[in-house]
Amino acid sequence: ETTVLKGANAAALYGSQASNGALIITTRKGANGAPQITFSHTSQFESISFLPKFQTEFGPGSPDWYTNSPDAKAGVFFKPGVNGLPGTPDTGYLYQYQGFENQQYGPRFDGSLQSFGYTLPDGRQQYLTYEARPDERRKFFNNGYQMQNGVTFAGGDDKTKFFVSYQNVHNNGIVPKDVFDRNSFRFNASRELGRLTLGFNVSYIN
Repeated sequence: ETTVLKGANAAALYGSQASNGALIITTRKGANGAPQITFSHTSQFESISFLPKFQTEFGPGSPDWYTNSPDAKAGVFFKPGVNGLPGTPDTGYLYQYQGFENQQYGPRFDGSLQSFGYTLPDGRQQYLTYEARPDERRKFFNNGYQMQNGVTFAGGDDKTKFFVSYQNVHNNGIVPKDVFDRNSFRFNASRELGRLTLGFNVSYIN
């Protein structure tokens, strides 16, 4: 039987070396007595607890350009078709990137419609509302969950023992398209022949 532990759950049991998670593999064998069937199910859920705080008053841009540019002083922050080129995020957006400047304090958000991206082949222009979208980063993440289902069948007598198991693990991570499925099968048996014991163990995981 394989159990998947993530993050804090694994670290609480096995220390810092398991901070990224742990796989716990429990091997079992058949036992004397009537055959037994066992079902098991485990569910885990996870979500983003917090994100870094970002300012939501100003758009991106260079404070130096914002202070000194004639366009900025005139209130012109977007100009599709600069230098005769179609309006693009690089040519239509007037701010010049400066590596030594903080690019998070451009013009203040005002809710106005501003052109965005390339001019479409039919001449239309896309527009977006120039406003803060503080929840967009959180919307990127999913509520993750993991389910483990297993069934075992075991039995035997004084000389013969057998054990059969199947387990399915399905995981949906908090990052979109982070999906994981695993199926595992295991079968072991043993037989005592006087002083000799014969046994075998077969497993398959996909």
